[in-house]
Amino acid sequence: SYSSRFMDYPSAVRRFLRRRRSSTIELSEVPSWHRRAVLRPFGEWAAFGVRDPSLLVTPDGTFVEGPDGYVMFFNARDRRPDEGGITVVGRATSRDGEHWTPEPEPVLRDGVYAAQGSAVLLDSSEVLMPYSPDTLAGFRLSKAPDVTAPFEPVGGIVLSPADIDCHRIGLPFVWHETDGWHMVFEGIRRGG
Repeated sequence: SYSSRFMDYPSAVRRFLRRRRSSTIELSEVPSWHRRAVLRPFGEWAAFGVRDPSLLVTPDGTFVEGPDGYVMFFNARDRRPDEGGITVVGRATSRDGEHWTPEPEPVLRDGVYAAQGSAVLLDSSEVLMPYSPDTLAGFRLSKAPDVTAPFEPVGGIVLSPADIDCHRIGLPFVWHETDGWHMVFEGIRRGG
């Protein structure tokens, strides 16, 4: 059984954003975090680097705490792309949000550049993860039967760069509101 609860800092972020909209920000109210790596390159499949972390959330954006703590997904690469590097998605857990333990194997492999931007725990206990098998191709959806299982692609491309006049798209982040699902993502036009 998984319980959902907010970590301490999201409420501070929400207060910050509410004040930002009303143009009354006091710098003393902005929480400060020490910038440091919480996960470094490791093993063979993540030897070149790890990046783009996202925490497992419910459809409305609440952080999920599972049996091993919080769950983070990240993109990892074995070597440089020009050397034939492959990007995969990994998973790590943490009880305190600071110290993360990666799993020994990736949870999603698809194409040469499988990169996620978010993961959502559905009411069915399945986990939905949009990702790009290649930023030139667009986005696909993947699902895992639960938070501890590997992901499998579901269906074909759901959004391509050509659909939005871009050369590449990546890092899809999804959430649900009363009017439906929403997605924000990175779009790169030809020439940068």
